[in-house]
Amino acid sequence: MFIRQYKTKNKKTGKIYIKHQLVQSYRTESGPRQRIVMNLGKLSLDRSEWRRLAFALEERLSGQQPLIKEPEITSEVERVFKNYNFYRLRKKREDKKPERLSIDLDRVATANNRSLGPELVAEDAWNRLSMDKILKDAGLDEKSRAVAKASIFARLMLPSSELSTLKYINDISSAPEIIDPSLADLKKDPLYQVADVLLYQKDAIEEGLRQREKEIFPSKNILFLYDLTNTYFEGAARGNGLAKRAKSKDRRSGCPLICLALLVDSRGYPLFSQVYEGNQSEPQTLDEVLDRLEEDSNKSLLSLKPTIVADKGIATKDNLHILQISITFR
Repeated sequence: MFIRQYKTKNKKTGKIYIKHQLVQSYRTESGPRQRIVMNLGKLSLDRSEWRRLAFALEERLSGQQPLIKEPEITSEVERVFKNYNFYRLRKKREDKKPERLSIDLDRVATANNRSLGPELVAEDAWNRLSMDKILKDAGLDEKSRAVAKASIFARLMLPSSELSTLKYINDISSAPEIIDPSLADLKKDPLYQVADVLLYQKDAIEEGLRQREKEIFPSKNILFLYDLTNTYFEGAARGNGLAKRAKSKDRRSGCPLICLALLVDSRGYPLFSQVYEGNQSEPQTLDEVLDRLEEDSNKSLLSLKPTIVADKGIATKDNLHILQISITFR
């Protein structure tokens, strides 16, 4: 093998470019021929060193280790092979035929699909409200907090029963991946138990949420919305002391009911809730609402002179008398 120099000329600019090649001579039936083994680019070695460089390149191509290492020759060999390997790999990729797979779109199916977007929104709200700290302060351990978080996420996405919530967590929601992978095999008992704990610690949790919301959105609350509703049980609910028969707002008066009360501020943030017996008189609940408002406002409710928006059924003579001093009632 030997090194050959050749020149090319740019027809537009007239500039001459010099390049070098490693060339091999071989014999054929038609006579001697030459073939290019490697393009070397432009060599920086003196012409007198080309023969030794050609020998070193031939050794490298055949896989032999050089007997004598000359720094200048070795450096040039490394430079040449760096470019040589790059172009060889690129050509290999270009020559490789792309693999194609035919897909029948009419038969494509997916499995184990999970809801993600709503869970990410809930995760952001959860962190902003410091819910982990609030639940921890309320006495929930790490496992209970994870189950409670998954349950709350699921009820935000699909409000329903505990069994439907469990199905949503196990089969639809990505909450286990976001919260705790062990929740992927969640059973009904932990879900029922954490619901009881949340109810037992309801006042502490609501207090923590009120304080956190004040930190995030500081403002003077002068408008409150208060309302009540009821919900029914499918069964007899004999073990539930609050379950009573009364007029159902869902037109299920034949079923035992419980009454639910909620107070929110002007931005719609819940301040506190309460569960009453199913036959609870709605007007009689106002006293407790005002007492809790007064406590929450550090005994400054009268000076704030707030407006309470409520159903007209609560506007009895006694309740109007309570409110007429400093509260505008609508």
